[in-house]
Amino acid sequence: MFAAAQVAVANEATKAQEVVDKATAVYQEFIADPNMSWFKSHVGRAKGMLIVPYYGKAGFIVGGAGGSGLLIGNDPAKGWSNPAFYTLAEASFGLQIGAQGSKVIFLVMSDKGMRKMVDGKAKLGADMNVAVGPMGGGASVETADVYAFAKSKGAFGGVSAEGGVVQAFAERNVAYYGKAATPSEIVFGHTVSNDGAKKLVSAVSGM
Repeated sequence: MFAAAQVAVANEATKAQEVVDKATAVYQEFIADPNMSWFKSHVGRAKGMLIVPYYGKAGFIVGGAGGSGLLIGNDPAKGWSNPAFYTLAEASFGLQIGAQGSKVIFLVMSDKGMRKMVDGKAKLGADMNVAVGPMGGGASVETADVYAFAKSKGAFGGVSAEGGVVQAFAERNVAYYGKAATPSEIVFGHTVSNDGAKKLVSAVSGM
Protein backbone atom coordinates (compact mmCIF):
# COMPACT_ATOMS: atom_id res chain seq x y z
CA MET A 1 0.00 0.00 0.00
CA PHE A 2 2.80 2.41 0.95
CA ALA A 3 4.74 1.52 -2.20
CA ALA A 4 1.68 2.22 -4.34
CA ALA A 5 1.28 5.61 -2.67
CA GLN A 6 4.91 6.43 -3.38
CA VAL A 7 4.46 5.54 -7.04
CA ALA A 8 1.34 7.73 -7.23
CA VAL A 9 3.22 10.69 -5.76
CA ALA A 10 6.15 10.15 -8.14
CA ASN A 11 3.77 10.02 -11.11
CA GLU A 12 2.10 13.24 -9.98
CA ALA A 13 5.48 14.94 -9.62
CA THR A 14 6.36 13.86 -13.16
CA LYS A 15 3.10 15.31 -14.48
CA ALA A 16 3.79 18.52 -12.58
CA GLN A 17 7.20 18.88 -14.20
CA GLU A 18 5.63 18.29 -17.61
CA VAL A 19 3.25 21.18 -16.95
CA VAL A 20 6.17 23.39 -15.87
CA ASP A 21 8.17 22.55 -19.01
CA LYS A 22 5.19 23.12 -21.31
CA ALA A 23 4.26 26.36 -19.53
CA THR A 24 7.82 27.62 -20.00
CA ALA A 25 7.64 26.86 -23.73
CA VAL A 26 4.24 28.57 -24.05
CA TYR A 27 5.49 31.69 -22.28
CA GLN A 28 8.57 31.86 -24.50
CA GLU A 29 6.37 31.42 -27.57
CA PHE A 30 4.05 34.24 -26.50
CA ILE A 31 6.80 36.66 -25.53
CA ALA A 32 8.66 36.15 -28.83
CA ASP A 33 5.68 36.78 -31.12
CA PRO A 34 5.36 40.35 -32.52
CA ASN A 35 1.56 40.14 -32.17
CA MET A 36 2.03 39.95 -28.40
CA SER A 37 3.83 43.25 -27.91
CA TRP A 38 1.23 44.53 -25.39
CA PHE A 39 1.66 41.35 -23.39
CA LYS A 40 5.43 41.67 -23.53
CA SER A 41 5.43 45.32 -22.43
CA HIS A 42 3.06 44.69 -19.51
CA VAL A 43 4.25 41.37 -18.11
CA GLY A 44 6.86 43.06 -15.92
CA ARG A 45 4.12 45.04 -14.18
CA ALA A 46 1.86 42.03 -13.68
CA LYS A 47 1.15 40.71 -10.20
CA GLY A 48 1.23 37.18 -11.56
CA MET A 49 0.39 34.80 -14.39
CA LEU A 50 -1.76 31.73 -14.76
CA ILE A 51 -0.40 29.65 -17.64
CA VAL A 52 -2.47 26.78 -19.06
CA PRO A 53 -0.36 25.02 -21.73
CA TYR A 54 -3.36 23.18 -23.18
CA TYR A 55 -7.06 23.86 -22.82
CA GLY A 56 -9.72 21.78 -24.50
CA LYS A 57 -11.88 18.68 -24.32
CA ALA A 58 -8.76 16.55 -24.47
CA GLY A 59 -7.36 18.35 -21.43
CA PHE A 60 -6.85 16.95 -17.99
CA ILE A 61 -10.38 17.52 -16.70
CA VAL A 62 -12.57 14.44 -16.84
CA GLY A 63 -16.04 14.89 -18.29
CA GLY A 64 -15.66 18.33 -19.82
CA ALA A 65 -13.36 20.96 -21.25
CA GLY A 66 -10.45 22.05 -19.13
CA GLY A 67 -6.74 21.99 -18.58
CA SER A 68 -3.94 21.86 -16.05
CA GLY A 69 -1.75 24.85 -15.45
CA LEU A 70 0.23 26.83 -12.93
CA LEU A 71 0.18 30.18 -11.17
CA ILE A 72 3.29 32.25 -10.51
CA GLY A 73 3.47 35.50 -8.57
CA ASN A 74 5.58 38.61 -9.10
CA ASP A 75 6.82 40.43 -6.01
CA PRO A 76 8.84 43.66 -6.43
CA ALA A 77 11.27 42.56 -3.70
CA LYS A 78 11.36 38.79 -4.20
CA GLY A 79 10.85 38.52 -7.95
CA TRP A 80 8.86 35.75 -9.61
CA SER A 81 7.84 32.79 -7.50
CA ASN A 82 7.98 29.07 -8.09
CA PRO A 83 4.70 27.70 -9.49
CA ALA A 84 1.56 26.67 -7.66
CA PHE A 85 -0.43 24.13 -9.65
CA TYR A 86 -4.01 24.77 -10.74
CA THR A 87 -6.77 23.49 -12.98
CA LEU A 88 -9.05 25.52 -15.23
CA ALA A 89 -12.49 24.12 -15.98
CA GLU A 90 -15.44 25.08 -18.15
CA ALA A 91 -14.30 28.45 -19.38
CA SER A 92 -16.54 29.79 -22.16
CA PHE A 93 -13.99 30.90 -24.70
CA GLY A 94 -15.57 33.59 -26.86
CA LEU A 95 -13.12 33.67 -29.73
CA GLN A 96 -13.33 32.81 -33.39
CA ILE A 97 -10.23 30.61 -33.27
CA GLY A 98 -12.03 28.26 -30.93
CA ALA A 99 -11.13 26.75 -27.60
CA GLN A 100 -9.88 23.38 -28.76
CA GLY A 101 -6.20 22.93 -28.16
CA SER A 102 -5.67 26.51 -27.02
CA LYS A 103 -2.58 27.66 -25.16
CA VAL A 104 -3.74 30.22 -22.63
CA ILE A 105 -2.07 32.80 -20.40
CA PHE A 106 -3.97 34.93 -17.92
CA LEU A 107 -1.99 38.05 -17.02
CA VAL A 108 -3.05 39.09 -13.50
CA MET A 109 -2.70 42.86 -13.14
CA SER A 110 -4.29 43.56 -9.75
CA ASP A 111 -3.71 42.52 -6.15
CA LYS A 112 -7.39 41.58 -6.00
CA GLY A 113 -6.98 39.17 -8.91
CA MET A 114 -4.03 37.48 -7.26
CA ARG A 115 -5.76 37.24 -3.89
CA LYS A 116 -8.81 35.61 -5.45
CA MET A 117 -6.72 33.05 -7.33
CA VAL A 118 -4.54 32.30 -4.33
CA ASP A 119 -7.67 31.67 -2.24
CA GLY A 120 -7.69 28.26 -3.95
CA LYS A 121 -10.85 28.48 -6.03
CA ALA A 122 -12.15 31.39 -8.06
CA LYS A 123 -14.67 32.00 -10.83
CA LEU A 124 -13.46 34.16 -13.67
CA GLY A 125 -15.75 37.09 -14.31
CA ALA A 126 -17.46 36.75 -10.94
CA ASP A 127 -14.67 36.89 -8.38
CA MET A 128 -12.49 39.05 -10.61
CA ASN A 129 -12.89 41.11 -13.80
CA VAL A 130 -11.49 39.38 -16.88
CA ALA A 131 -10.89 41.20 -20.16
CA VAL A 132 -9.74 40.15 -23.61
CA GLY A 133 -5.99 40.64 -23.87
CA PRO A 134 -5.05 43.39 -26.35
CA MET A 135 -3.23 42.28 -29.49
CA GLY A 136 -0.30 44.16 -30.94
CA GLY A 137 0.97 47.28 -29.22
CA GLY A 138 -2.33 49.09 -29.06
CA ALA A 139 -3.00 51.13 -25.97
CA SER A 140 -5.42 49.75 -23.41
CA VAL A 141 -6.55 51.29 -20.15
CA GLU A 142 -5.71 48.78 -17.44
CA THR A 143 -9.06 48.45 -15.71
CA ALA A 144 -9.38 44.67 -15.55
CA ASP A 145 -8.01 42.42 -12.85
CA VAL A 146 -6.99 39.84 -15.44
CA TYR A 147 -6.26 39.88 -19.19
CA ALA A 148 -6.64 36.63 -21.12
CA PHE A 149 -4.54 35.67 -24.13
CA ALA A 150 -4.61 32.51 -26.22
CA LYS A 151 -3.11 30.82 -29.24
CA SER A 152 -4.96 28.17 -31.19
CA LYS A 153 -4.31 26.65 -34.61
CA GLY A 154 -1.36 28.96 -35.10
CA ALA A 155 -3.33 32.16 -34.45
CA PHE A 156 -3.06 34.48 -31.48
CA GLY A 157 -6.07 36.22 -30.04
CA GLY A 158 -7.66 37.51 -26.87
CA VAL A 159 -10.16 35.26 -25.15
CA SER A 160 -13.19 35.83 -22.99
CA ALA A 161 -13.07 33.18 -20.28
CA GLU A 162 -16.16 34.19 -18.35
CA GLY A 163 -17.42 31.49 -16.02
CA GLY A 164 -14.22 29.48 -15.92
CA VAL A 165 -13.32 27.99 -12.55
CA VAL A 166 -9.70 28.22 -11.43
CA GLN A 167 -8.89 25.77 -8.64
CA ALA A 168 -5.70 24.89 -6.77
CA PHE A 169 -4.32 21.38 -7.36
CA ALA A 170 -3.20 20.57 -3.81
CA GLU A 171 -2.03 17.01 -4.48
CA ARG A 172 0.21 18.18 -7.30
CA ASN A 173 1.74 20.91 -5.14
CA VAL A 174 2.58 18.32 -2.46
CA ALA A 175 4.07 15.94 -5.02
CA TYR A 176 6.21 18.63 -6.65
CA TYR A 177 7.61 20.16 -3.47
CA GLY A 178 7.68 17.08 -1.27
CA LYS A 179 5.56 18.68 1.43
CA ALA A 180 2.26 20.46 1.90
CA ALA A 181 2.35 24.06 0.71
CA THR A 182 -0.61 26.35 0.13
CA PRO A 183 -0.80 28.56 -2.98
CA SER A 184 -0.26 31.56 -0.70
CA GLU A 185 2.92 30.07 0.76
CA ILE A 186 4.22 29.25 -2.73
CA VAL A 187 3.21 32.38 -4.63
CA PHE A 188 3.37 35.07 -1.93
CA GLY A 189 5.68 33.56 0.67
CA HIS A 190 8.24 31.95 -1.65
CA THR A 191 8.58 29.26 1.02
CA VAL A 192 9.28 26.33 -1.33
CA SER A 193 11.25 25.77 -4.52
CA ASN A 194 12.06 23.03 -6.99
CA ASP A 195 15.10 23.04 -9.26
CA GLY A 196 12.83 21.89 -12.08
CA ALA A 197 11.19 25.32 -12.09
CA LYS A 198 14.41 27.30 -12.54
CA LYS A 199 14.02 27.58 -16.33
CA LEU A 200 10.46 28.89 -15.95
CA VAL A 201 11.45 31.47 -13.32
CA SER A 202 14.43 32.58 -15.41
CA ALA A 203 12.26 32.93 -18.52
CA VAL A 204 9.62 35.14 -16.90
CA SER A 205 12.34 37.13 -15.13
CA GLY A 206 13.92 37.94 -18.50
CA MET A 207 17.15 36.20 -17.64
